[in-house]
Amino acid sequence: MTIAADTARPAIIFENVRLGFEEGDVLKDISFTVAPREPAVLLGETGTGKTLTLKLAAGLIRPDAGRIEGGSVSLDEQDLIKLSEGEMRAVRGRDIAMIFQDPMSSLNPVLTVEEQMVETIQAHEKVTNADARRRAIELLGMVGIPKPETRLSSFPHQFSGGMRQRVMIAMALACDPTALLADEPTPALDAPIQAGIPDLMHHKYVVRDGSAVWTGSTNWTADSWTREENVILTIASPGVAGRYLADFEQLWTTRDVSHTGKADTAPLRVGHVPARAWFCPGRGEKLAHRIAKAIGTAQRRIRIASPVISSAPILATLAQVASDGKVDLAGAVDATQVHEVLQQWEESSHSEWKEPLLRTALTRAPFSGKRTTPYAPGSVHDYMHAKVTVADDVVFVGSFNLSHSGELNAENVLELEDAALADRLAAFVDDVRARYPAVAV
Repeated sequence: MTIAADTARPAIIFENVRLGFEEGDVLKDISFTVAPREPAVLLGETGTGKTLTLKLAAGLIRPDAGRIEGGSVSLDEQDLIKLSEGEMRAVRGRDIAMIFQDPMSSLNPVLTVEEQMVETIQAHEKVTNADARRRAIELLGMVGIPKPETRLSSFPHQFSGGMRQRVMIAMALACDPTALLADEPTPALDAPIQAGIPDLMHHKYVVRDGSAVWTGSTNWTADSWTREENVILTIASPGVAGRYLADFEQLWTTRDVSHTGKADTAPLRVGHVPARAWFCPGRGEKLAHRIAKAIGTAQRRIRIASPVISSAPILATLAQVASDGKVDLAGAVDATQVHEVLQQWEESSHSEWKEPLLRTALTRAPFSGKRTTPYAPGSVHDYMHAKVTVADDVVFVGSFNLSHSGELNAENVLELEDAALADRLAAFVDDVRARYPAVAV
């Protein structure tokens, strides 16, 4: 496995690293180079050694748990493998930091967040308690924790799971490390905040031969195919394929989600069907308003399947339509994720105004909620994962949650006006809705 970074001064270099256990070798000849501020991703199935690779770089492989049989891991020309534990403690946090999947495995339950963050900062920087505290408040605010100056004195158990993960991210960033190692850092975050740390590459699409597109809500995992509700759409259209290729090229060349999604949204025709291709974040706000307008102007029916609903224009319009009761409105959500969103809104003065809108939309119209397994390392993914909006004969289908975070992520949506397709997707939503009880909010 080799990941190359185009730079003359690499920050971290793995060269022919081999790691073994009693059962045999686990990592074999791992080599890659990452430049300063250059993102790199390790991909592989569960159990292939991604987490072990990161732990090895952070000096967290216990001698009794594994043996390093060869190779080197260099950070700024210093071989980390050859450092003693004392020398590695000086490097860890200052030069290299790690964000773990499970924050409770790394946060000390008997110390306040302030004590842990101040200790981390002062271990590597000569600053006063007051300066370290100010830095800690700044970091907590940066990762989206409301009232950070107050929450600093809280213990880890007084935070939700998503907020504990944000604390871990803040601690990892505390000393501005040269190398930041992240072991699936965002899935445990509250749904609305995921996009901010960092923007998520959330697309699920394939372009074939520049003439056809496969897209939808389905991740390419076993759980997606066997445990989740999802929608996949295939469309043969060189025009649509061209829009998707333009978005892919932006992702490929910039390697920065925030600079993508600026593809043309002008109307297309796929046979007799009017179509538009939408991409986020470049067109995220316009897409949210487009969906809101379709919901607000529908005359006969609206069907929605979305794990959460938190995009302001969509939420406000949906609440109004549900209150009016003039249109056949129904849908399905992920009940577990909705309750996580409501919990975060209760803790945040910036979003509390959304809570009555969501409750109105979900209780004044027949919405069902699937109780799913909260995210945890190693847990199953059994979410209500479909993302579909039907407004009369117009459908919006793709990877986009009806959420504010979706506007900021790398997402895609196809808008199609076709009565037969709308009937089929509305029936799908009703089928999903029939499987689960009314959502309780």
